[in-house]
Amino acid sequence: MIDVLSVASEIYPLIKTGGLADVTGALPGALAPLGVSMRTLVPGYPAVLG
Repeated sequence: MIDVLSVASEIYPLIKTGGLADVTGALPGALAPLGVSMRTLVPGYPAVLG
C-alpha cells in the first residue's frame, strides 16, 4: 500500500470552480484498486467550513 497526500485548491463535492475539482475528487477512487491510499488537503474556505 502506498500512502499519498495531495494538496489542491478545490475538490468535488466540497468546492468546485473548475475541472481541477473533478480530478481531485475522482483520483483517490481511481487509484485505490492499484493499492494507493490517497488523502487531499484543501484550504479552509468559509464555504467548506460551513
